[in-house]
Amino acid sequence: MSLSHAERAELVRLASTPPDARTGIQQLAWLYRQFGAHGTAEVTAAIAEATHNFPGSPMYFSGFIAGTDSQGFRAELVDPLLSNPQTGHFFSYVAWALDGVSDLEYAAAIGHELFPDPLDDAAHSTQLARGMQHAAAFRRIVVHQPMTPTGQLDYIALDIALNTEGWNATTLEPWAHAWLPTWHMDDGWQYRDLYTGNSLQDLRCTVAALVFGHIVQAGGFHNAGQAAAWLDANVLDHRHAAAGPSSTPTSPRPSPRPVPGPRLG
Repeated sequence: MSLSHAERAELVRLASTPPDARTGIQQLAWLYRQFGAHGTAEVTAAIAEATHNFPGSPMYFSGFIAGTDSQGFRAELVDPLLSNPQTGHFFSYVAWALDGVSDLEYAAAIGHELFPDPLDDAAHSTQLARGMQHAAAFRRIVVHQPMTPTGQLDYIALDIALNTEGWNATTLEPWAHAWLPTWHMDDGWQYRDLYTGNSLQDLRCTVAALVFGHIVQAGGFHNAGQAAAWLDANVLDHRHAAAGPSSTPTSPRPSPRPVPGPRLG
């Protein structure tokens, strides 16, 4: 079922409004559920319109996503810096997939995790160049994303596939090579550290987003309600879903555990 003009306008309005008691990723799933009888690609495009930073930008951190953090994601996907807006990271790659993901976009996606977040154009180029060396391997992992016997995302198998390429918690260490200054807590002591923006959690999140985006782009969901169910099963943290956003995990380095999601294609 297609969105009427009035329904699309209401969806854009809701996606432009800060969430109330929900986290960013919970709000994303809620939007799909609220318009669950409608086509997933159409609903995704309306959300993208409301959250796009500006025309031509590859980033979707505006609208309801602005001001959110990494709470609400399952442990495998929580950014090590909890204050980072992980829903923007996730949905940006979903939006990329709506028109298909090019080799250059795959290079940018994996390069973003292989080289510290850049502070200037030269570093951006280095990040992209690093990614170009690994774009084909990364595409293969996304397209052939390991699934559980029930057809859901298998994060343990994903970690094995990533590690085969040399991408793991050690090589993607988020605190090792200092770039971006931040404050964080450790054992009750506050101290100055530098955050790279690179982590295994981010890379898993990128894979989950691209898999979800490809399913949307291929028409694999019958409606947006199915997309919401996929997010519930594969991306959201259900341990704290009923308690609300304030009780999601706060550990900066969550440990991997298996998780659900359907096969691509």
